[in-house]
Amino acid sequence: MVIAPYEKGHGLMCRLVNLRRNQLIEVEVQMVMSYNETVDGKHVRKFYPLALERDKIGILSLNWTLVHPITEDSPFYEKSLTELQQAEVEVFVILKAFDDTFSQTIHTRTSYQDEEIEMDARFEKMYYHNEEGKMVMDYSKLDKITRTV
Repeated sequence: MVIAPYEKGHGLMCRLVNLRRNQLIEVEVQMVMSYNETVDGKHVRKFYPLALERDKIGILSLNWTLVHPITEDSPFYEKSLTELQQAEVEVFVILKAFDDTFSQTIHTRTSYQDEEIEMDARFEKMYYHNEEGKMVMDYSKLDKITRTV
């Protein structure tokens, strides 16, 4: 997961790919942030749904970069990596889709803990054009990043 330049600010991003030969259609995702907070002298775990640039796509055929725009309304707004670590931030990504090969709805989830969030980084491109001009996906670059600073 990275915090990368996005539009006129930054965005919290992660990437998804479908490594199976079957198609996933009607794909929906949710991103939820969990963190520790002190309320009335007590430590409590809070959950905060993160607004996404896009939370539904018709088909997951190549890759999909999920983007939570970090605006003034975002709990990530003006937070340092140290502040995220102190709050023990964890971001959950929950996916629901229809698998057209098995004709069933599938669910999957993953999470990223604060130490798995890279600041001032962006994902490398996962695709290139081969000698014949065809686009090729390089799945080994799913989590490859470059620093922006």
